[in-house]
Order: sequence, then structure tokens, then C-alpha cells
Amino acid sequence: MPNGKGAPDCHYCRYHAFGRTVENAMLNVGRSIRFPVCTKHNSSLPLVNEQRICSAYDSIDSEGQVSSIEAFFHAFHVDPAPGILYVYFYNDTCIRELMDLTMQTGIDVGP
Repeated sequence: MPNGKGAPDCHYCRYHAFGRTVENAMLNVGRSIRFPVCTKHNSSLPLVNEQRICSAYDSIDSEGQVSSIEAFFHAFHVDPAPGILYVYFYNDTCIRELMDLTMQTGIDVGP
């Protein structure tokens, strides 16, 4: 996987993008956050410490081979539901549903 750990994550999916830049009062003056979005589901992605993945994950590895997301979910004994975002920790045996990506609409993926 592109993250060097062998673990897929939304960040390496072809549908991952960064949405609007949002000023954050919790950060230092002049700092802002560009929130991640999924262009496939037209949905914002949560900022979490876990790896994020859904059944639409589509990435090409460094050798040009398409990653097998079906094999990934099979290793967790999960039949992924379309549009559901799952999270897991690298080197853990558990995966859990986090949110339904299809419930959001009209996400701004602009600069």
C-alpha cells in the first residue's frame, strides 16, 4: 500500500480530495484545516486516528496493480455495505462501521 504499512486508507483512494479550507479557532492564528472529502460519495470524511476505508476504495499500487479491497475485508470477516465508512487500527483484528457516507449531500470540494 502507498502508506508504507500495508494498510489501505481513504487518503490513498482515487476518490479522496481536500475540500474547503476552514479557519479553526482552536488552532494558532493563521492556521486552517483542509477537510478531507470523498468525491465518490460526495461526502466529508471525519478526521480520525484510525485508518478509514469503504467498499468503493480504489487505489493503484506502485507496480500499477489494483488493490484487492475484497480480500482486505475478507480478512476481517466483513461483507462491506455500500456507502459505509469503516475504521480500523493498523495491526488490529477489529474493524467497525463509523458512518454512512451516502447520508450527506452537497459537499463543497472546492479550494
